[in-house]
Amino acid sequence: MKGDVKIIRHLNVIITNQLTAVHQYFLHSRMLQHWGLPRLAEKMLCQSNKQLCQCEQVVDRILFLEGVSNMQDVHKLKIGEDVPEIFTCNLSTESVHRTCLVEAIADCEAARDYQTREILMEILTESEKRIDWQEGQISLIQRVSLAAYLQEHMSVRED
Repeated sequence: MKGDVKIIRHLNVIITNQLTAVHQYFLHSRMLQHWGLPRLAEKMLCQSNKQLCQCEQVVDRILFLEGVSNMQDVHKLKIGEDVPEIFTCNLSTESVHRTCLVEAIADCEAARDYQTREILMEILTESEKRIDWQEGQISLIQRVSLAAYLQEHMSVRED
């Protein structure tokens, strides 16, 4: 089935956003693990893996629409130097991704490509959950202090 060129273009933007997030969340996960925060590290790794699975869905949809997937582009990663900055960087990346998803969904509706819209709606829901979680962590740090927040996520390192 030959897909709308504009929709395929949107899908490739979504792939670029997702691949960027995969790399960013993965690196943040490794940093958090290194800093002795395994619970946060696991959460970031889970986020990275979910983004990768969603990217796979988008690639499959592009192929179904007889388009070409662009897996080569990645935005510049936003890497935090401490825990609050990690959340701020991830929030920024997710917010851009959400904006692109909303635009793509509107164009899918106009093009009457309801299956692609449905896929993107599911991805949007997950993106909004990640945004909500990042905002919640930033708010929690502000309420309880960074020291108290980090203490909750620390573990004893076994070297």
